[in-house]
Amino acid sequence: MSDTITLIDRIYEAAVIPELWPDVCASLAGEVNGFSACILTIDTDQTLRWVCSPNIDEQMERYSAQRYEVAKPEARALDAVGADGFCPGH
Repeated sequence: MSDTITLIDRIYEAAVIPELWPDVCASLAGEVNGFSACILTIDTDQTLRWVCSPNIDEQMERYSAQRYEVAKPEARALDAVGADGFCPGH
């Protein structure tokens, strides 16, 4: 089985077994010759949730402990009207 297919399988497994996400993020970073990978979400209540490859876990802990706000005016405008979903950047 190819590395890409194996990674896709691992992503589906991690969707059911969340403890697998850190290793999946590390594999995803490796697939694109990256240093690390992080999946980060911010909901409409400004709650930050994330999972990352183990090599940046400490940095993400510090980042998530900081006070933050949605910085882009477009994001604030979408939030003001209750829009949700994926909105690509410019």
